[in-house]
Amino acid sequence: MVAFRIKVHLDIDNMRYFRKYFTFQLIAVILLIFTSCQSEIVTEEFTNQETILKDSPLTTFVKRVVMQNTSQDDFIDNAACFTVKFPYSVIVNNTIVSLDHVADYSKVEKQLSLSSNTKDPVIFMFPITLLFTDYTEKKINNQSEYDAQLQTCTVDSNTFLKINCIDFVFPIKISVYDSNTQIPSVVAITDDKSLYFFIENLGLSQYISFNYPLMVTDNIGQIVPIINNSRLEDAIKKAIDNCGTNNSASPLFLETITSGSWKISYYYEDIVKSSLYDGYVFNFKNDKTVTVNKSGKILQGEWETKVDNDVREFRVKIDLNIFNPLNEDWKLFEFNSDQLRFRGELDDGDKETSYLYFTKVK
Repeated sequence: MVAFRIKVHLDIDNMRYFRKYFTFQLIAVILLIFTSCQSEIVTEEFTNQETILKDSPLTTFVKRVVMQNTSQDDFIDNAACFTVKFPYSVIVNNTIVSLDHVADYSKVEKQLSLSSNTKDPVIFMFPITLLFTDYTEKKINNQSEYDAQLQTCTVDSNTFLKINCIDFVFPIKISVYDSNTQIPSVVAITDDKSLYFFIENLGLSQYISFNYPLMVTDNIGQIVPIINNSRLEDAIKKAIDNCGTNNSASPLFLETITSGSWKISYYYEDIVKSSLYDGYVFNFKNDKTVTVNKSGKILQGEWETKVDNDVREFRVKIDLNIFNPLNEDWKLFEFNSDQLRFRGELDDGDKETSYLYFTKVK
């Protein structure tokens, strides 16, 4: 009788144990399904937004917009690659002028206008601190150090510099999603420098999306509402075209494209597809013919360009399916002697931006 009671007691304990065990397992499975679904929902929601990566074209354009401006004091420091950090003092026309902010540049201009010598130099009162486009700083203690720094200040004509005449109205918010940690977040940005370093420090697994609407000021000081990525690119493009400090040394397009050989360095349509054109070398001729060479195999084709509503369009016709995407109305975004950057919209009318970059073969 005692043994029977013990057996029943053990069976009851086992039942309780297994009930707890299966309850725990069921909860674990439910949590796993829930968190998995939640992750898929977050990923899907973020994918449906206008997401970009660190190396996406729009991200690089924005980074150039928020670089440190180094051109506004060129008449003082005679250098385009750095600016002098406030506060500092200079001697102009035998007068000491103290500069604490941008508005004080007018004091220097006034003294220069009063000088009988139009080449009267601006003399710095050292030490001063130089500020570069990437916000790094360097202390200069005397004129010799300054002259040495000037010698290193060369602007490469093949480098796309800061984009002027457009400014973000802060604060702005940016959504961030890390595909590794699957953790979404929202970051508030309060100034150019913060946005520059936010982009600079992005990881390869991080997707970002601007929280629209946001505001920018254009080259005449008007506030422009921005509702999506395409409108933001349009505003940046307008600044590139209409601001003299952005294109004062731009070469001629026709002379540039017909000079030397070119390769496709970046092609994006839904995803990056640049590798499709690895090894192809393009030569654009003045008679609007084009030759494409890959490992000695040469193809012939045609290219054309026109300006429509002040926008230069470009297309390439080559009788090979892989080149069909080039036979679209690609619109010139910007260019220099080393790179041609085009953008376009997909044929299905979904307004997603595609990109095509040519880089000169060295």
